[in-house]
Amino acid sequence: MISQVKLSQALSSLEERKQAYKEKIVEVKADKEDLLTNTESLEKFAREKYWMKKDNEDIFVILPAQE
Repeated sequence: MISQVKLSQALSSLEERKQAYKEKIVEVKADKEDLLTNTESLEKFAREKYWMKKDNEDIFVILPAQE
């Protein structure tokens, strides 16, 4: 009986995680479509994620203070 309850709880937890991953997949697919069709968002992504820049620009990286 106890093992059935534990398995039921584990199943419920896994189903919640599955739903969260499905939502994340939808979000990522929308972002991918936006990057493939919109050059401005592609440029913004490249600048923020990979610190790419134009030849006449400088990049300043500001890191949070560590205590």
